[in-house]
Amino acid sequence: MLVTVFGASGQTGRLVVGELLDKGHSVRAFLRDPARLDLAHANLEVIVGDARDSVAVDAAVAGADAVISALGSTRKEKAPVFS
Repeated sequence: MLVTVFGASGQTGRLVVGELLDKGHSVRAFLRDPARLDLAHANLEVIVGDARDSVAVDAAVAGADAVISALGSTRKEKAPVFS
């Protein structure tokens, strides 16, 4: 199964990505800063983008069997929590 995970570099997102990979799934990790995801795996595809960019989101979910949102605001931002 191919799963796209938004917010893959956050605390929850990293756990979700790791669990999916451990169970043998293919994962598209959608995140803003690839340096924050210190994980390499043959079934992991990292996509850099912003969840507020509808074109990037459409591309990230194309062909995915499931989508998981682990998005949230950071301490620096006063944005609403999305997940």
